[in-house]
Order: sequence, then C-alpha cells, then structure tokens
Amino acid sequence: MKQMRNTIKIVIFTFLIISIIGIDKLKAQDSCQVAVIEANRAFENGDYDKVILLVGKRINTCGYNKETKQQLYKILAASYSELDEIEKADQQTYKFIKKNPEYQTQSTDPDLFKKSLSNFYIRPRFAVGANFSIQKASNTILKQYQVLDYPGYNVKYSHKYYQIVDFTAQYYFSENFSLILDLGSTNIRTEKYVEYPDFYSLTYNESNFYAFVNVLFSYNLLKYKFASLSALTGTGNSILQPGTTNYTIGYSYANSGLNEIEGTLKNGRRELVPAYILGFSINIQFDRFTLKVQPRYSADLITRNLPEARYANPELNLYYYHIDDDYSLKHTELIIGASYNISYKVKHKYRKNYK
Repeated sequence: MKQMRNTIKIVIFTFLIISIIGIDKLKAQDSCQVAVIEANRAFENGDYDKVILLVGKRINTCGYNKETKQQLYKILAASYSELDEIEKADQQTYKFIKKNPEYQTQSTDPDLFKKSLSNFYIRPRFAVGANFSIQKASNTILKQYQVLDYPGYNVKYSHKYYQIVDFTAQYYFSENFSLILDLGSTNIRTEKYVEYPDFYSLTYNESNFYAFVNVLFSYNLLKYKFASLSALTGTGNSILQPGTTNYTIGYSYANSGLNEIEGTLKNGRRELVPAYILGFSINIQFDRFTLKVQPRYSADLITRNLPEARYANPELNLYYYHIDDDYSLKHTELIIGASYNISYKVKHKYRKNYK
C-alpha cells in the first residue's frame, strides 16, 4: 500500500513538472510571436529603438520560420540605419545575405534595407552538379597498315557511345571567371567493314571503356536577368582501360562456299589521350540551381596507337594479316546539365574582412 502511494506521488510530481515546462514553453512561444507583431508595429510608427529591443536577441533564440526571420532582419537593418548606426545595420544585412544569397529585393522592402543590401557584393563561390551528354565522333586516320596484302583500302569508321553521365565541380574566381572540373566514364565502340576483291571481307570492331577528366575555364560573355552566355575552353584527358579488338573474316576459297573466322585480341589501346575542348554554355539561374546547355567540340592532341595485331588462320593457304590504323578522334557533344551553388562569396564593398 505504501509503495502504491509513493508511485502515485512520483506520477503526480512528474505530471506537474511536465505541465510547468509545457506552460513555460507556450509562454515563450507566445512571447516570440507577440514580439514580431509589436516590432512590426513599432517600425511602422518610427520607434526604431523598440524594434531593436524587441527582436535584437529573439531573432536568434526564437524558432522563427524563414519568412519571419527575413522580415526581422530587414526591419532590424533599416532601424539601425534610421538611428545612423550604419555598421550595425550592415551586420544585420550580412547575416540576411548569408542565409538568403539569391534574394531579390521586393517593392515592399524598406528603402534603407535596400540601401544596406547594395553595399555588398554577392556571387557564387563553389557549385556541384551532373551532366548528361550526347556525343558524335569522327576519325582522322593518321597511318594505315596493310590488310590481306591489299594496301589500297580506305574505309571509314563508325562509332557508338554508351550514354555519358558525368559529375562536375565549379569554382568561381570572380563573377565572370570560373574553373570547371568534369569527372566521368563511358564506353566507345569503333567499327569498320572492309571488303576485298574476289573472296575476302573483314568486319572489325574495337571496344574501350575509359574514364575522363575535363579541366575547363569558363568566362561569362553576356548576362541578362536570369540568363547568361559563357565561353568554354580547356583540356580533356581520357584514360583508356584495357580493351578488346574483335574481328570476323568471311572468305570463299576454291568454290567451297562462304566461311567465317572469328577472333578476339586483348591487346587493345591502353593509353592516356589528351584533347583540347572548345564550346559555350547557355545558363539559366533558378535560385541556387543553374540549368546548362553546352555545345562542345574536342579533338585528340596525340595519336591513338594500337599495338601490332596480326590476324591469321593456318587453315588458309594464303597468308594474310591486319594491323588496325592509327587515328585521332574528334568529338561533337551536346551537354545538358544542372548545378547547385553550395557556397557564396559575400563581401562588403567598402570594408575589408566584414562579418
């Protein structure tokens, strides 16, 4: 019985404590909301000292939502400006900008807040994103090798790409000048069909997976409202991984009908291939997000060499071989991507190291 009484006392005591805490919390919430109403009324009546007294500390201690905090920073900055405390006004504006770097002034904003806002230089500092690319490639053949003792062939290659998705990081040195780093991987399949006089044909394909690193510089040429046009230039480096070279030889010998020989060579191109890149970027800004459309052109700076690869069939009476060409690739790309501004540079135009 005594134990039950003690349990009841503990429950009642706990309930009272929770009730007191809850009541205090409700009172604090009411106090925060009342302060907002009174601060706005005081600002309208020109009582700027009261505005500062009501919300100067509460703006950091009360759990105001984003819209309420924005309004309080505006009237605090304007109130300090009205009292000729310009540095304190700029401090409130700086805090506002750090939380709302993409803010666009509105007609309802206090004039002195707008004036304080104009004292700051704001630009993106670092952004990350992803690109989706559609590519078309062409070859420049730099050296041809004899095939089946028939040196007069000149057959074009065709290329097939897996779709490319790459990740990008962008660092802004200034409002107009930035450095872009693209990281990604893809697979390219190069094909060729060679038909010889009389009775031979060769179907050749080469498949390579490679990683690439693009280093680009971007310079803003034109800006209008939320749209801008930038020029791009830089270098790309493709790291070719061990690939495979496949072939099929069709032949008809001594009226024996069509025969086929298939083979795979695992000594494909393995090399680091640098290239130059030229292009431009159309950018559309939505708060922290930027949508980009980038036509680009790139071309290899070195030759893609294939180690000597002889295709032979001991069953044939004729000796033949094939060593694939040395060539360079040219790429035409259409890139569609998006980036997100992670951080911004906020700098006071007239004071150094301002916080």
